[in-house]
Amino acid sequence: MRKITKIEPKKAALPERKRVAAYARVSMETERLNHSLSAQVSYYRAPIQKNPACPKEIWPV
Repeated sequence: MRKITKIEPKKAALPERKRVAAYARVSMETERLNHSLSAQVSYYRAPIQKNPACPKEIWPV
């Protein structure tokens, strides 16, 4: 009689999710400083969104 071996499918291991925080601020309300804040947010947002281990939710404060 032949021996039958059942092969179970392997579950793909998901990368561990990271908790990430970025802090950006300006001290005064002028148009130039608003642009500075936008630049800071963009600078930190891009690499965080490109990393698959980071959460995709962004919570502006």
